[in-house]
Amino acid sequence: MNGATIANPGAPVDERDRFLRCVQGGWQPHAREWRIPVADESELAGFPPDPDRLWQAVSARAFACAEPPDDPALLAFHAPLGLTEGAWLQGLARADNAHRPEVVRLFGGYLELLGADEAASPAAAYRGMLARHGCLLPPVASRQFAYDPRVGKQALALASLRLELGWLSGDCFPEVLGFTLAYTGSVSPWRLVGLAPEERSRRLGTLAEAADQALRACLAPSPHAGQIWRRVSAGYRCYQSQEATYLAALQAMALHPVSLQERVADLLRAKANYARGYHGQASVGGKTLDAWFAEEPFDAEGFLRAFAASTYVSGPAGERPFDRLTGFGGPMFGIFSREELALIGAWLEQPRQDEPRADRETGKPRGDRPVVGGRVSLKTTDSRTPGGACTALETRELFHRLLNPHRVPDAAEAAGIYAEGVLRRAQRRIGRRGRLREAYFDYSPQGLQDWVNRVHAQEVARYKPFRGQARLRREEYEFGIRQFAPAILVDGAWLQRACAAGQQDRRLQRLLLRIYADELGAGQVEWNHPNVYRRLLRQCGIELPEVREAAFAEDAGFLDAAFDLPAYLLAIACFPERWLPETLGLNLAIELSGLGAQYRFLADELEHWGLDPLIVSLHQSIDSLAGGHAALAVEAVQIHLEQVRDLGGEVSVQAHWRRVWCGYRSLDAATRRFRWQLGLAFCRRFVPKRLAKVVQNGLRHLVTARNPFRVLSP
Repeated sequence: MNGATIANPGAPVDERDRFLRCVQGGWQPHAREWRIPVADESELAGFPPDPDRLWQAVSARAFACAEPPDDPALLAFHAPLGLTEGAWLQGLARADNAHRPEVVRLFGGYLELLGADEAASPAAAYRGMLARHGCLLPPVASRQFAYDPRVGKQALALASLRLELGWLSGDCFPEVLGFTLAYTGSVSPWRLVGLAPEERSRRLGTLAEAADQALRACLAPSPHAGQIWRRVSAGYRCYQSQEATYLAALQAMALHPVSLQERVADLLRAKANYARGYHGQASVGGKTLDAWFAEEPFDAEGFLRAFAASTYVSGPAGERPFDRLTGFGGPMFGIFSREELALIGAWLEQPRQDEPRADRETGKPRGDRPVVGGRVSLKTTDSRTPGGACTALETRELFHRLLNPHRVPDAAEAAGIYAEGVLRRAQRRIGRRGRLREAYFDYSPQGLQDWVNRVHAQEVARYKPFRGQARLRREEYEFGIRQFAPAILVDGAWLQRACAAGQQDRRLQRLLLRIYADELGAGQVEWNHPNVYRRLLRQCGIELPEVREAAFAEDAGFLDAAFDLPAYLLAIACFPERWLPETLGLNLAIELSGLGAQYRFLADELEHWGLDPLIVSLHQSIDSLAGGHAALAVEAVQIHLEQVRDLGGEVSVQAHWRRVWCGYRSLDAATRRFRWQLGLAFCRRFVPKRLAKVVQNGLRHLVTARNPFRVLSP
């Protein structure tokens, strides 16, 4: 595999910082030029020659799951991987590819790996196992976790690789297939740790079958099967190489347990930067303490040797000068926690050992050491041009760019500009008088639920059964069906980055993932909403290119404004953390629209004209308040605002609610121009025909039914 690391060329890689950026930032909101890795002839040697042989190799062990060693230190070392299982699949299904059979099937396998909800997630199971062993670690996306000395750097390095691959998985699909098959066919016990053995085996088997089906679907119609197979091999070899390197580090950790001295050294390294300038002329080993702490890097081992030989630690426990300095009233009181002081005390009580300590992760003497090795690694380069312009784009162009971010520079910058504009327009409309659906109100959990119930009751009362007289003709419906295609063919796009692997055990993110998964068919190709809509388009005689292709955005049959909403959905999805409240409000608006009487009218009339109403009836059922998407959307808002209340109180709740409501109103703001253009286009295209038909029917009626001279006609 070729390419440059994700870090700046030449910059040293700090694996703790790298992991923190990967797990916090997720999909980076700027364009990159991806260099897809390929396998050479030596890598293909010995690789199974076809899918049948590969499946036999993967399933030979029937996905047996041995138990890992029952060692708290090893569990803490492995935590970055145990808490982000499946990370290489987190960005698999996107708006441009989520309808493809191979993507739908592998995405279904990923959902099975994550479990039914946050409580069933691998991360929750791993947290439980850590807790049972008395090992409490900070949240996985926190700096404290990345820099916790108990967490292995080799585990952080491999977890970072998986997270990076996860956001590339839509572009590196063959490599991801190979990576997944190698993962499921591994004999390592360090997969899905914490789940019961039977459940681990079931989930691994389900994921393997999904990957196998996806591989066959990917190869079957392709004239480039040989090239795809090489890329599958590269992904397969990548996993095997990285796993072997990691397991060697884990074994070294088991053979060389962390000593008390190593733990104290790590503790001092974490505090050294903050200890400078406070110690005056106090010295240890002939050097002032401030001079020790000013060194880069801090020589923790040398300091500990000098400290152990100093008068600061002479005397019995509790009576040492160090004990008085760190006790109540001493100048160092509060610098160390009670647990940290107990660790230092235990180290002081053990016999002194002056020899260099073996590195806990490699078993070699401590010093500069490489991170995860192996010939195969994930590589990317940044293709942004310095000083590149970032201006507002026409929504056709923005739509295309956001579906091809790896090919087009500055896509996310333009997305931010457009989304901000839509949200500003929505903000200006907050507080204006309007219908029940539009009227702003102060938030309370019950108040939101009552409002939703009133909206639902109002819509139910508005529906009147169809009586055989359609409001529009079939050709008029077909025109509208075409214009809505850009939006519905990227259904769910606003949530495509809402749940990263590091958030799999969070209730809020899992609710959003469940909604997104349903929009994509939850692993069933025929249930996928874009696929359902394409069947309706074909029924209308409308054939369209793939949404990712330039020909789709350039299609003259679409109104320009038909791209306003889908461009906004794709744009706001680029910033899932920055605009989380607005995304929750937008999601609420979209899911509540499925409860409208308008959907029921539309389903009746499509059926009247012999058109399949499935895309409409699907939303009527899955968006319901009886546990459907509308109910999940309400719960998501309530969870978010409860979290805000815990941090900032009622004032913060109302401020965030205003942002949620701005997102709710942004659906109207993003579709306003489209509604006007659609109405005008309809009038130009169909009103003259309707008037001509009325005039023609009127004249015929006059001639044949009301002509007073008809008795004189021959």
